Amino acid sequence: MIAFARAALACAAIGIASPVFCQTQGRCPKLPPDVELKWMYSAGPDFDVCNAMRGDDQLFGIYLGNHPSFHPDAKKPSVKGKVGKHDVRWYDKPTEGSGKTIAKEALVTLGEFPDHQVAHVWVGAANAKELEKTFDILGRLVF
Repeated sequence: MIAFARAALACAAIGIASPVFCQTQGRCPKLPPDVELKWMYSAGPDFDVCNAMRGDDQLFGIYLGNHPSFHPDAKKPSVKGKVGKHDVRWYDKPTEGSGKTIAKEALVTLGEFPDHQVAHVWVGAANAKELEKTFDILGRLVF
């Protein structure tokens, strides 16, 4: 509920009445039509954050900007994947405080967003099956 309130304030700050309507403003990637997720949107001074929510549970989040806090280490193990049409490498992410047992993150170089060149994507899951389902959704996003 706190996250919803934050999103409502972020939307109000940019003149949009509700975070649900906020998702239609084109700042977040398009979700596949067959998933029951909603974007919770937050605006920063020069970036956007989109959290894919199922009720109160965040499945994944996306930072859209030019200065991500995540910088992959090519020496660390990673696995190949897709975010939308983009090839990515998924790296392990610490799970402390997330309530999830598995967490991954990746960087995506974007060409479609003129004011956002990078997407930092993170995902948390309770188990490998849930992670694979979330990866499937991420692979079908449209930026």
